[in-house]
Amino acid sequence: MNVLGALLAVAVGVIVILLAVRVARAVAARQTPPEIGDAVHESAVDADDVRDVLRRAREQIELEEDADLAVIRCWESLEALGAAAGAPRRDSDTAAEYVLGILIAFAVPADAATRLSGLYTRALFSAERLPRAAAAEAQADLARLEAALAARASTPAPAPGAAP
Repeated sequence: MNVLGALLAVAVGVIVILLAVRVARAVAARQTPPEIGDAVHESAVDADDVRDVLRRAREQIELEEDADLAVIRCWESLEALGAAAGAPRRDSDTAAEYVLGILIAFAVPADAATRLSGLYTRALFSAERLPRAAAAEAQADLARLEAALAARASTPAPAPGAAP
């Protein structure tokens, strides 16, 4: 009888532990941060803030002619905007992938965002400074992205209940 009681107690203990693990996993799954696309579409990342970061980076290249620093600061500022909006970068994402996701979620020209991402990677990891042609390319891409966000802001929102 004592053996059966002990076995029953062990079985109940195992069941309680398994249930506790399931509950902990369910709670952790609910606390997963939103995707960056979701944060952008929910207006958590403000398009005006993104546009302001892009404008400042473009102006910094014009004034200081330091494309490396401007592109890196721009990328870091965009990453900070996403994190502040409640969509922090995942461990599996690089900074380039994360910020590219923010920009693409705003439906800006993907080619300009991708080129700027490449320039960011070069500026961050290359031993050589970005050449003047790359600085001009960065300025052009920043201007295109900024203009796309401005055009989006000037487009009137659909009336509530209207078809998209």
